[in-house]
Amino acid sequence: MDWMIQWSSLILLTSMTGSVLLIIWYSIGRMLERIGFVHILYSLLKAVLIFFLFPVAYVILYGLSKYYLYGNGYLFNVTGFILRTGEAFLIVWMIGFLAVLFRNLYCDGLVWLHYRNTYFCSGRRQQIFEQVCQKLDITKGRVQLCEDYKVLSPFQMGIRKKKVYLPATKISDEELDVILCHELVHCKQNDVAWKQLTTIICAVHWFNPFAWWLKKIFNCWCEYACDYAACGPAGGGKHYFSTIITLQERFGKIHNPAHLQLAEDKHEIKRRVDYFMKCSAGVKKSKAKVKIVICSLLLLSVLSVGLGTVAFAEGYIVLFHETRQEVQEPVSEENEAEMEFIEYTATAAEFSTKVETGELASANSISSMGTFEWSVGDGVLMKSNSIYLEAGSGIRIHVYIEPSDLPVKMGLITPSGLYRYVTGSDSLENNFVIFQSGNYAIFVENQNGTAVEVCGVYQVD
Repeated sequence: MDWMIQWSSLILLTSMTGSVLLIIWYSIGRMLERIGFVHILYSLLKAVLIFFLFPVAYVILYGLSKYYLYGNGYLFNVTGFILRTGEAFLIVWMIGFLAVLFRNLYCDGLVWLHYRNTYFCSGRRQQIFEQVCQKLDITKGRVQLCEDYKVLSPFQMGIRKKKVYLPATKISDEELDVILCHELVHCKQNDVAWKQLTTIICAVHWFNPFAWWLKKIFNCWCEYACDYAACGPAGGGKHYFSTIITLQERFGKIHNPAHLQLAEDKHEIKRRVDYFMKCSAGVKKSKAKVKIVICSLLLLSVLSVGLGTVAFAEGYIVLFHETRQEVQEPVSEENEAEMEFIEYTATAAEFSTKVETGELASANSISSMGTFEWSVGDGVLMKSNSIYLEAGSGIRIHVYIEPSDLPVKMGLITPSGLYRYVTGSDSLENNFVIFQSGNYAIFVENQNGTAVEVCGVYQVD
């Protein structure tokens, strides 16, 4: 069915777009990294996430193809080979998608069940929490503070109802200030929501290694950006990281991908410290130069995605032409004496521009049969009103031409504007297999220098 090809193309094009942008971000983005603009680079990384989810390239190609601005109507048309390939791809994709999605939902469900009965903080902890919220311009009540003995390490969880979880063990006021600065910056940046988007991307594009690389990069960068924003309110980089190292040694190596926590292990802390020092030591460039770098990045992204999209479209059209002989089939013949007709495919440019509409007489609405009798003038393409046909069905058309020695073209106009036809004189018959659901029209074209009379019958199988 044609929707399989549309859906497969949408997934592949979106995956290609996101991968190209990720490579460009990683390559050119280092320029911004070296000059210390962490948050700009982090925002651009979020834009890459968006392009992994929204099919911008597919929408543009589909619109251009629909209105014959690109591909001459061949793009996203199907042959038997393309249809079988799309069906196989979707089956395999769906299995992988459901497997990755179920695994992540299972992990998130376990975390939610484990921490659902924690209780809200009060007293000194709540007082410090409110002070840090005020310092970071976070509206009161937007985030809640919880604690419990089952919480082994501080972390933040929740998208709509954000919560910061603390261990019930003793934590000094200075340590608590650093913890809350870190976790509340995560809340302010909506890092949990963005991290969940990377999980969805990995489920949709599980076959693409760049999607998994994106998830790994984003997990690192949400911590880099958080450290960069939190170290100031927490008392400076030295105090901030020394406190995190102390807390990590106390709480040990704890990791759960469903939430955001201070640190997983010493290796991660060292990487974050090194990155913070590198960015802090970077020489700040003027805003004008930063804008030039960003504009260059965007321009290169547009050009690269455009070239990749065109390459995909041209490859699809080539595949269509190389495999469309599967629909070139002979007319069903009742005996060997009957003439064999070959089905051809062409665009509107190859047919007469003088188009007239002929009526169809429905013979039997239940069996989808009908007849038509047309007088087709010289240089005229006579077409019927629309007939809706489902992909996978077929329509058999049989016409008689008078004078019997004059050849005509008889066939179908597809929803995408392609003309599928057979040609001959006297009597023409063909069974057209339908690969794309939509509105079709029966047509007869006459280029004989004189009018012809056409009597025909059709039946939808």
